[in-house]
Amino acid sequence: MNILNKAIIGFALTTMVVSAVVSNLSSVSAQTSLVPLKLYWSSQRGDNFTTATTRGKSAIAKAKTNVMVRMTTGSDDLRGGNNAFISLNLVDGTSTREVNLGGGFGQNSVVTQRVTFTSKNPISPNQISSVTIRHDGRPRPGHPFDGYDNWDLQRISVSLADGRNIYNSVNDSARRRFVQRFTGQTRQIVLFRQ
Repeated sequence: MNILNKAIIGFALTTMVVSAVVSNLSSVSAQTSLVPLKLYWSSQRGDNFTTATTRGKSAIAKAKTNVMVRMTTGSDDLRGGNNAFISLNLVDGTSTREVNLGGGFGQNSVVTQRVTFTSKNPISPNQISSVTIRHDGRPRPGHPFDGYDNWDLQRISVSLADGRNIYNSVNDSARRRFVQRFTGQTRQIVLFRQ
């Protein structure tokens, strides 16, 4: 066999191998839903990270920030279908969606709630300027004799799930003993990050 025939056979074999590899890669790509590799910054982790899957991309789009809220109710309870809500106010002027903290808190009760905020990126403490607590004490539908229901918030602490403090009324000299009495005139309070 001469050199030209060997070269032609070698080229044909190489073409078949490359074709098989490309075909196999296309099949792997379809199976794993690969997307172009992208670089992201995580302020919560404090570093860069990349993802090349649609699952990773959608996880980035729906980052979760877990917050622990510990509340002590005073002598006026949070019951009768009323609820408390929390939202985070960010330094860029935006706010997260309001999350329901629940209701049914009796007099002098202590309740700890874990709430999750979903956003494009995880939220770090230095991105939070304040926390808004809102009380929904409006009269219940179908109860014509109901008035606005009041609620005494005796103490509150808000922190990220990893323990980093956002706000704690114990450290606030103006609210150390009593945070807020929510009434028909005062339905929400803004607590600045400490």
